[in-house]
Amino acid sequence: MEKAEIGRRIRAVRQRLRLSLRQVAAASQLSATHISEIERGHTFPTIGSLQRISEALGCEVHVFLEERWLPEVSCVRSAEAPTLPRDDESEPQVELLSEGIPGGKLAACRLRFRTRHAEPYVPSLGGEISGFVTSGSVTLLAGDGRHELSAGDGYHVPTGESHALLHEGSGETTVVVVATSD
Repeated sequence: MEKAEIGRRIRAVRQRLRLSLRQVAAASQLSATHISEIERGHTFPTIGSLQRISEALGCEVHVFLEERWLPEVSCVRSAEAPTLPRDDESEPQVELLSEGIPGGKLAACRLRFRTRHAEPYVPSLGGEISGFVTSGSVTLLAGDGRHELSAGDGYHVPTGESHALLHEGSGETTVVVVATSD
């Protein structure tokens, strides 16, 4: 991570919160000059300084260190939803409905089963998973159970529970899935 990028992110959060350099300096017990130097990319903050600035801004340190800058609010338009590549045309199309926020622990996607899928599809998401069938029908295989779900039905699977979705019908089925990170 470049020091200039860390500084840009700190400035963006500070300005979004409408805080002056002096206010952040007082809250972090750092000098306004030092924070200004960091924001302009002239100096790299120490871990301690970055922790104090993060606390002064009311956010987690990783917000400034994540690989890519994430917005405070993630909006994905249906027509622009990124689609994950798939190995086989019989697998469902996976469209990302959220791209993440700083410190976010949720992910949402839409699964579109367009053809009969002979093998159970195992969503590669971690943590708790909840789904809602918006059209068609699908079979949830979870634990020792087999649950037939159709439009309007939902499900919730705890962390660590093995599960899969089986699309045995001929029509299109769409399932919206939300998962927490591990």
